[in-house]
Amino acid sequence: MVRSHKTCGNRTVDVRATNAKLVARAFSLVQDVTGAASAEVQAALDASDGE
Repeated sequence: MVRSHKTCGNRTVDVRATNAKLVARAFSLVQDVTGAASAEVQAALDASDGE
């Protein structure tokens, strides 16, 4: 994953959220990395279709 540039620090970031666990992980990852509010994170994930 590191060689393919799909990490941010020690986190894998290029993951398609296809189930509830991955959706929750994507949400917390985006919120942790950006520091954005919950509503902004949810809007961004909705706009990106979970990617």
